Amino acid sequence: MRFLRAIRLMRVLKLTRYFAALNMLIIAVKENGRALAASFLILITIMLLAASGMYYFERESQPVDFGSIPASMWWAFVTLTTVGYGDVTPITAGGKIFGAMITVVGIGMVALPTSILASGYSQQLKLSRKAYKNKADEALDDGIITDDEMRDLEALRIDLGLGKHTASQILDAEAVEAALNADSAGSVCPQCRQALPR
Repeated sequence: MRFLRAIRLMRVLKLTRYFAALNMLIIAVKENGRALAASFLILITIMLLAASGMYYFERESQPVDFGSIPASMWWAFVTLTTVGYGDVTPITAGGKIFGAMITVVGIGMVALPTSILASGYSQQLKLSRKAYKNKADEALDDGIITDDEMRDLEALRIDLGLGKHTASQILDAEAVEAALNADSAGSVCPQCRQALPR
């Protein structure tokens, strides 16, 4: 029964819909699911190879910790994930050399899913900025942003999880672009440089 009560804590996950950054991360995971699955498959394969190698080098010197491949998997898992508790370490020369190589490989294996997620998250940020830029461009189509358009832009900014500074940079860039476009069309006030309504 206590376990069932603990499951109620899963309701906390419903809060993710209120955090745009978490939503972007979830979308990035979904979009890159195959690449992440492939990297985890590579990680498991290397873990099995590392456990087998350490079993080969250390089975006679440490029969308790490395007496079988499944027993060696603890060391392989801890080493490949770069946690390195130090509770199980190789003592033979071959085991130490092999362990050093696996440690270097472990750094790369941690970097692989991290880079996939970072790339996906960056892509989601670009899409959010582009969506905000398109809306700002649409709002500035007539040369001014009304209060209703500003409220819509603010709501979109919050939905997309963009910071106020980023949104204001986009708005400023779009306003300058609209003014330049209007200037080339000859519909800019010569004193204040604001676009004249059409």
